[in-house]
Amino acid sequence: MKSDLRYAENTVDYDDEKLKLIGWAGRYKSTPLAVPGQCRLLEIIKQGEG
Repeated sequence: MKSDLRYAENTVDYDDEKLKLIGWAGRYKSTPLAVPGQCRLLEIIKQGEG
């Protein structure tokens, strides 16, 4: 199934308009991830030599 879908995408060169004609949605635009917050409770439990 995946190979069939990939074939369709490659055949139309990822053209969204052509993919919509066969009922296949184009790729979604990527959304950037949110920046992680600051760690507040950082605590060293055990420390080895060095």
